[in-house]
Amino acid sequence: MPLTPTATRIGSYSVKYDWSGTAPYDVWLNGVLVLNQTSLTTYTAQTTDGTTNPLPAVEITDATDTDTAESKHYSPCVRFQWRGQSDASYYQVQQYVDAEWTPINMVKENGAGYYSFESSAQVDDTTAEFRVVPYDARGYAGLPLPITHAVVCNPAPPAVAYSYSAGTGLLTVADAS
Repeated sequence: MPLTPTATRIGSYSVKYDWSGTAPYDVWLNGVLVLNQTSLTTYTAQTTDGTTNPLPAVEITDATDTDTAESKHYSPCVRFQWRGQSDASYYQVQQYVDAEWTPINMVKENGAGYYSFESSAQVDDTTAEFRVVPYDARGYAGLPLPITHAVVCNPAPPAVAYSYSAGTGLLTVADAS
């Protein structure tokens, strides 16, 4: 089971994570392995746009972990794509935060036909709302494309106890919590 690091904000662009356990450690940031087999017990995540709310999703596994980090298979980020428009000059990706649409990225029209975006880590058990707004060369907005995504992480495995009866040949599985 991954270690739970302590997160401390360092200014608007950084979050420092500290942990303890049995080295070596693997550090996963938003579903990407950023440190492999390290003996470090601290990691600082930085952004270029000041968006550290919500905090980046960090998982730390140590030498005693038998499971792969959950974010390797279940990224906390929302990924989506859209089809380009012939009269668009660029696309503004916006996220609905605190009752308003906040611009989070701009994608230039380059004739590729399809465009994609990956968000920062989202909070578990919430609904993330995005939209893509096309803009023409004069800066006029077209109709937005709404994207709504339920953010659901893999649940923690249940605590179970096993017992085997040699006499009956039965394996009994019971709740161990």
